[in-house]
Amino acid sequence: MPVSGVHVPVNTATIDLNTSTRPGILTEIFANFGQMVWSKDVLTGKVNFLTDNFASVYEMPMDLIRMEPSILKSCVHPDDAPFIDLYSKVLLTNNVEELEYRILTPGGKIKWIRERKQLVKNDLGEIIRLDTMLSETTDHKAEEIRLIDSEATFKSLFYKNPHPMWVYDTETLYFLAVNDAAVKFYGYTHDEFFRMTVRQIRPKEDVDDLLQAIRNNDLESRSDKNWRHLRKDGSLIFVKLVSSFLQFRGHKARLVLANDVTKQVSAESQMEKVYRYLERFQEAVSKNSLLALMDNSGTIVFVNDNLLQKSGFKSEQLIGKPWSMLQSSIYKTEHNQEINQFMAEQKSWRGERKFFRRQGSHFWVNCSIIPILDSEDNPAQYLLIADDISNLKEAEKRNKDYAMKLHNILEGVTDAIFVLDKNWLLSNINLEAEKLLEKKRSFLLGKNIWEIFPADEGAKFYQFFRKAKKRRITVQFEEFYAPKRLWYDISLYPSKDGLAVCFRDVTERRKKESERRELMEQLLAQNRDLEEFTFITSHSLRAQIANISMLCSAIDGSGLTPSNQEIFEKLFQSSANLDSVIEDLNTILTVKDRNTLMFENVKIQNSFVNAISKIPFSFSPFKKTITTDIDPEVQLFTVRHYFETILIQIITNSLKFRAMDREPEIHIKGYKEGKQVVITFQDNGKGLDISQVKKQLFHLYKTFHPGVSGRGLGLYLCKILVDELKGTIDIESEENKGTMITVRLPGM
Repeated sequence: MPVSGVHVPVNTATIDLNTSTRPGILTEIFANFGQMVWSKDVLTGKVNFLTDNFASVYEMPMDLIRMEPSILKSCVHPDDAPFIDLYSKVLLTNNVEELEYRILTPGGKIKWIRERKQLVKNDLGEIIRLDTMLSETTDHKAEEIRLIDSEATFKSLFYKNPHPMWVYDTETLYFLAVNDAAVKFYGYTHDEFFRMTVRQIRPKEDVDDLLQAIRNNDLESRSDKNWRHLRKDGSLIFVKLVSSFLQFRGHKARLVLANDVTKQVSAESQMEKVYRYLERFQEAVSKNSLLALMDNSGTIVFVNDNLLQKSGFKSEQLIGKPWSMLQSSIYKTEHNQEINQFMAEQKSWRGERKFFRRQGSHFWVNCSIIPILDSEDNPAQYLLIADDISNLKEAEKRNKDYAMKLHNILEGVTDAIFVLDKNWLLSNINLEAEKLLEKKRSFLLGKNIWEIFPADEGAKFYQFFRKAKKRRITVQFEEFYAPKRLWYDISLYPSKDGLAVCFRDVTERRKKESERRELMEQLLAQNRDLEEFTFITSHSLRAQIANISMLCSAIDGSGLTPSNQEIFEKLFQSSANLDSVIEDLNTILTVKDRNTLMFENVKIQNSFVNAISKIPFSFSPFKKTITTDIDPEVQLFTVRHYFETILIQIITNSLKFRAMDREPEIHIKGYKEGKQVVITFQDNGKGLDISQVKKQLFHLYKTFHPGVSGRGLGLYLCKILVDELKGTIDIESEENKGTMITVRLPGM
């Protein structure tokens, strides 16, 4: 696996991997597994990362190597130096990954080195760094050479080789020969090996890959592959295989040498783990989190710009300092014991902390501390990721303040209020509710409401509570509370979290309502008696008036003196006027008697014809114009007598209050507007200053034109009838120009 290094985007924070100051986790990983690693900045030519184990392989002081890294190139064997130069040129274009060559140590030793290189580019595709991993393969190369020597050296090379070796039949895959190293390494005896195939030292899931490689004869091309093998005890190991074809005792066979690379693979795995942590680091940076990298003692080794900007500190003020200096003084040593315990147990920790600003203020963060483990799963470093939650904490404070204000309000109201959760448990209760229930709040909280108000499922109280909660609707009802002998108005307000209940004492109100009902019943009884008396009296009076009218009609007034003739005519007119008054009173009494209401379908055009035909005879002598614009299809579901009475009264009023200097004109329109029927009456009569009389228009015995006889019954009667028919009546008027009356009634 190529060494990818630590790659971060241009213009972002980087982690210094220079081991000359402090060994980092990557240095420790490679040193533990014998890998030599260096990293070179292509732009500056500076080697910024170098492991300590170069000294033992190249057999020269490490200080010298650090001082002059180019000395490593001078150790290349003269015969291999031209190839190294060619490889460097090819690398820049083709990113060649691996090379094997010899070196000469100062002591004259020849060693084989396997070198793997990786070009690292920035986001613009520019090469910025060259990462190199080296390992000594002297022993491995020697074994390869000895395999090729001769048949004479084969047995010595095979059986005495410290690396596991075996020969297997390429057709049957059975082992034909194994050396002692293989027996020791895999744990099987020679006899056990000879009863096995090469498939049996591999995990089941890897067998297909092996068989495919054998069928395609590409094992040679895959010699650099890390193969997974199984020991007899079931443990998993990683090996690199070197193999070649040969004839062995009459079998087509393959000779295999296994090189244990388990530690190397583990190191590479650990590298991947570190890279994943670093990727998480980079992701966190992109999300504007506050970041810090600490060693296993809690000392800060890296901080990002977000944390510096938020805290107001400079990098040099934090690097090398304990991370606790970021915390507010409210967190004393004992308050950090929890974090220390988690760090000791190699666990992640998450919680809220108040961080300190350099200027002296504070801000809240949601903080995570994640361990970065080394190859032996021990914490080598810790990554701190924090998100500013100051706004959230401020909102929480506002909510608490609001809750306190709400509590104070609830305590101050005179209504009993308590709150139920989803399980009918009391979660809040005010002082008045305490008094109502005659129990302490400490006792009531957490209790089931049905323990306090026992009720069966048929009870009204129980049903209303269930209804409000199930249907999520506000329910209001009144209930008599026997223990207090009081009536309460009970309101139920549901929410997703439960139910709020408000008890309001309405005993006094109900008492007054009861008194009012009794009084109203008395008044109604008296009114019925009065109406009956009035009805009887009016009928008796009209009978007598009728007699007077008949007597007057029978008298021949031709022989009367002029003065007596005038008295006679006034007597006749007075009796007619009195009869008209009594008729109006009877009409009003009839309207108020709801038992007489009979609704039917009425075409308004027909009603207008009837109404015009019933205009009093007294308006016949003078000339007048009445025009109509009525939709013949418009109908009302109404009381015909009421509707036609309205028409007659309005038309009569228009004629009564006509202007004396012009012929009276009345224009009537009838049409449907939405769900209503609209009738308008426009005349050219005397008119009114509506602003002066608007409040008195529909009052009884109110007249507004001196010199014109009238009792004010017409408009009063119209208003009563329109109200009974669930309609409206409006008047617009202008003095000396005329009046418009608009009646709106429910349509069909």
